[in-house]
Amino acid sequence: MPNSPPSPATTRPLALLLLALTACNGCPRSEDALEPNDTLEAATRLHVGVPVEGRAVQHNPDVFVVTVPSGSTSLAFHLDSRSDDERCATFHVVHPSGRILWEEDEGSCPHGRPHRVGEATLTIPREGSYRLTVPIDAPGDYSLRIDEQGQADNLFWFSWDYRLTAQIP
Repeated sequence: MPNSPPSPATTRPLALLLLALTACNGCPRSEDALEPNDTLEAATRLHVGVPVEGRAVQHNPDVFVVTVPSGSTSLAFHLDSRSDDERCATFHVVHPSGRILWEEDEGSCPHGRPHRVGEATLTIPREGSYRLTVPIDAPGDYSLRIDEQGQADNLFWFSWDYRLTAQIP
């Protein structure tokens, strides 16, 4: 019959999809103004003490470079989430020589408690706030990569906004 209403079997999947889209906190959002900063070659330059606003998007790393002057003994990155959404950030910091100063395994969220790798430390002063401090033994460009790992229950690639500041304590 040409004018008969659709059956529940055909409308139920559409209704569930519409419900998921309207209730989705972590739905895909457009990239931030820092893109493309997915590789070291295209990294966003940080200036000590000057915050930048970014968006962590699942499966799309954000890479930053900061120049550390001679005489510095440590470098701290402060990352504060700008939303209440779930987050699963991992970090990777590289010395100017290429030596890895901090690296986390990809996978599920590792941030149940503060971490320590050698002399580097990651603390979580409050939910959605990270402070990663690495030792400095030489001047030069240090890089930071932020990866949003996402959660197993995400229907779509997840994203959240943040403010990042590099500091020399």
